Amino acid sequence: MNHRVAATAVLTVLMIVAVGLLRPTSGESGLGATRLWLEKVAWGPQFDFIIAGDSRIYRGVSPKTLGAELGGRVVANFGFSGLGYESAYLDAVEARLAPAALDPMILLGITPHSLTPVAVRRNGFLETSQEHPADRMLARQLAPLLRFVRPIQPVELVETYDSIRGQRKWYYQHFHADGWVASRKVPETPKEGLAAYKEEFAGNEVSPDIVAGLLTRVRQWTARGIRVFGFRPPTSKAMVDLEDSISGFDEPMFVRAFEEAGGVWLNIDQFAYHSYDSSHLDRDAAVSLSHDIARQILAATRGPAE
Repeated sequence: MNHRVAATAVLTVLMIVAVGLLRPTSGESGLGATRLWLEKVAWGPQFDFIIAGDSRIYRGVSPKTLGAELGGRVVANFGFSGLGYESAYLDAVEARLAPAALDPMILLGITPHSLTPVAVRRNGFLETSQEHPADRMLARQLAPLLRFVRPIQPVELVETYDSIRGQRKWYYQHFHADGWVASRKVPETPKEGLAAYKEEFAGNEVSPDIVAGLLTRVRQWTARGIRVFGFRPPTSKAMVDLEDSISGFDEPMFVRAFEEAGGVWLNIDQFAYHSYDSSHLDRDAAVSLSHDIARQILAATRGPAE
């Protein structure tokens, strides 16, 4: 009986290893989604530049590129899915700045959705940070193992079959340790996000109270010597037209108030970068955007005499 138990245990382990090794190749690489979000909420005060915002930020701005352009600054992308600018998140943004940072900076990606009541009540940052700390720590440690041994999903088999037939349909995502998720889709879905956003803004327009709370925080940060930059993350023309027509976001008015609060607004061309799904930028466009952001920040911080 003992031999049978031992043999069964060994066979089980071998089968689990086989599942991990023979798993159909997916488009996910790097830390993986679960591990990345857990790492982000666990970050301490170790950066001198924090990038904040929703999925257009965490997919659209590369900290490595930005840091290199800005003289080797330690930059982190603290973006989360569906992010809304509520007080707990704004506290967390500031808490990631190193106390010894000589010239701390925060870059805010302002999307209409990030200023809505639904985004403030329900978003990826709140969902991850509200888990029990012990559970988060255990999940961080076990994430690579669980990713390796999880059961093969039917969709993975379908993707593999499509790939064999030359009809690959994958979402390529590389989860960088600095918080950036380099992304692209095969094939692209250029109208995918429009219907979802149209539904999302129904009864959920930009809130003046949320805008006021964010601007108050900008004033507080700048008064303490933190440079605050803001921009509207570029996306597709169809998405901008949709947001401008139904979200209640008045960009010119917001920009004036943002600058009056002490922030520096970056004028990024909304249509100069490629989106694969009408909302998010692909990997190459994100790198290009990061270079352009860095150049505008350098121009703003050097001043006219330099």
